Amino acid sequence: MSAQHSEDDVLVMGSDGLWDVLGNQDVADIVSNGLASIGKNKVNRYTSVAQELVMNSRGLLKQKGWRTLKEKPASGDDITVFVIPLHHYSNQYLQQSSVAATSSDHV
Repeated sequence: MSAQHSEDDVLVMGSDGLWDVLGNQDVADIVSNGLASIGKNKVNRYTSVAQELVMNSRGLLKQKGWRTLKEKPASGDDITVFVIPLHHYSNQYLQQSSVAATSSDHV
């Protein structure tokens, strides 16, 4: 694995309540804007972005029912979202690979 991930590289896992309402680009934009507005040292950074995705899918209750910010119908389904940072896992993988390679060199 040669790719290095930054603290803004994430994997978004969500239930159909998210994906029925928001498209890939919508999710990417919300995540990008959310991460840019939250300091990299904030502990709740990824949780806050996940909550923002849920709120954008759920929308607001209006006279016509639940509506997104773009006035489209919002999700009436359950919404589950995980925003998983990749940098920690890729760095951990690279460290383990380095240790394994060093160990095999001594065999």
